[in-house]
Amino acid sequence: MWYRVVETAQFSDLWQSAADSGVIDSVAESNLQGLVRFLSLNPYYFPLFDTTGEPAGLRWVDFIPGSTVRVEIWYSVVEGDLTVYLEIVQVICPS
Repeated sequence: MWYRVVETAQFSDLWQSAADSGVIDSVAESNLQGLVRFLSLNPYYFPLFDTTGEPAGLRWVDFIPGSTVRVEIWYSVVEGDLTVYLEIVQVICPS
């Protein structure tokens, strides 16, 4: 079973902002395409956010492991539509 992977407008804007600031480069762009292919086959591989109470329904990927700036990609899965929605690019700078 294959899932369709869709970038939300918010994701696209955040991705562009990270690219404009130099956090995302051309290597990350090709890595994103690899992630999209992986998620189309196995969207439940990465963990759900650990929340108290109601589950958030969002999963996350440490997108650039080992980097000084942490970049996470947050996504959701809509099983009824067989669609993965890339929701957020979260850039976490060290303090």
